[in-house]
This record gives sequence, C-alpha cells and structure tokens, in this order.
Amino acid sequence: MADESEQVEYRIAKLELAPGDVLVVKAARASSVADLELVIKYVEPFVPADCKVLAIDGTVDLSVLTRAEIESRTSEGTAP
Repeated sequence: MADESEQVEYRIAKLELAPGDVLVVKAARASSVADLELVIKYVEPFVPADCKVLAIDGTVDLSVLTRAEIESRTSEGTAP
C-alpha cells in the first residue's frame, strides 16, 4: 500500500463551456512555463475549438472586478 505522499487525489466534475469561455487550469504548486505548456497541450483536445485554455501555477490567483463592482467600492462612485 502506498503511503500518503504517494497517493494522488482525483476530482472529476462535469464542465460546461460556452463559446468564448476560457478554461482555467490551476496547478497545485509552482510550475515552470514548460510544465504549464504541457498541461495546455494535453487539455486542449478536450475543449471546444471556440474556447481557450489558460494554465497557471499554484502561486497565481485570478479574479475579475467589473466596472459596477469597482464603482460600488469607490467613495466617488466612478471607476477609471
């Protein structure tokens, strides 16, 4: 029996991608550009042609603030 450090956890989820969507693949650890490019190369065949794949390492966190969110957080109510 493998010890805990050798065990791998798999999470399976059904993904729905709409045209123009971007699938973000986040590695659990810091990864080299070459490693991330291999991830993209492996995943792309399973993604619709009208969607993109973005691979990032575990040290990167992405988020989006909409103009409305920015305006609601500023005292003047105007976003750049």
